[in-house]
Amino acid sequence: MSVLVHGRGDAGDAGRSGDSGAEAQEGAAPTRDAGRGGRAGGSRPTGRRTEERASSEPAVETERIGSSMAGAGRRVYFDYPTEFGSSLSTHRRRFFSSGRGSWTFATLVVAVAVGVTAYLVVTRPSHSDSAFVRSAYEHLLARPADPKGLAMWDARIAHGTSRTQIAYDILVSPEYRADLVDSYFKAYLAHPADATALGVWVGQMNTGTGDQAVQEGILGSPEYYSDSGSTPGGFVTDVYEKLLGRHPDKAELSSFETQLSSGGARSAVAAEVLDSNEYRTDFVKAYYHYLLGRAPDTTDLDHSVSMLTGGASCESVIAQIVGSNAFSDLAG
Repeated sequence: MSVLVHGRGDAGDAGRSGDSGAEAQEGAAPTRDAGRGGRAGGSRPTGRRTEERASSEPAVETERIGSSMAGAGRRVYFDYPTEFGSSLSTHRRRFFSSGRGSWTFATLVVAVAVGVTAYLVVTRPSHSDSAFVRSAYEHLLARPADPKGLAMWDARIAHGTSRTQIAYDILVSPEYRADLVDSYFKAYLAHPADATALGVWVGQMNTGTGDQAVQEGILGSPEYYSDSGSTPGGFVTDVYEKLLGRHPDKAELSSFETQLSSGGARSAVAAEVLDSNEYRTDFVKAYYHYLLGRAPDTTDLDHSVSMLTGGASCESVIAQIVGSNAFSDLAG
């Protein structure tokens, strides 16, 4: 398997790295980012009777934002820190739609059933949010966090932005894209991208060109063809080695040689390999190993490959892994 992870080399031996981070510019929202593994993060809120709160918990300024009638005329109240500045619907979407919020919701239901007044008090999860941001930036940008960037992303999470969206915004930042393009040049052409090439490709990505189109362009270039021997067979073999980590079998080699000899574009050959189920499977496995330190289970693998097959961007798939509870748990 020779998939580039975050544009930083072969993922086959990549491991999960440390937890420091950085600032990036905010990008556009993902269009196909829904699904498993991308739920909003945040520490688990505590649902309990107010008088039973431990004295060691920090005092939180709260505001009564709603209530509902329960059995026997008893009322359940919902409190939240006034610093959140968000509506109840936003608050409920952020916590109750996540795996970490379900425990609190169950507690409220039990409290109502036994006939007590229950309160929901949410404390700001700044520690876990900061740890997530640091880890996300270490894995995606490979540089330490600066205070301004850390504060910006913490604030967005505190106001309801999902961790999947945060990851996506990092992945479409000009900084990440420049790193990615440079890594393609180093992996495929054995030298870094010069300023002109970097500007052209990043500029195209900023206006909608995807990762795969960049790879196709580099792999289809005259320079790559020359480096691979300037023959159809040498080109096909080298593309297979670079993208799949193996040689093409006889049927694959013959088919693509015929295609090229008949005037087919080299970028089209690269596109067929990049579109293959084999490459997409390797891609997903590589990112699971890099980000979570493990292989995906069958369900996760099938889901992510299906996303790519259905037209989702690489960034959307990566963002879901980074936005998962599993990634946050490892971040601390």
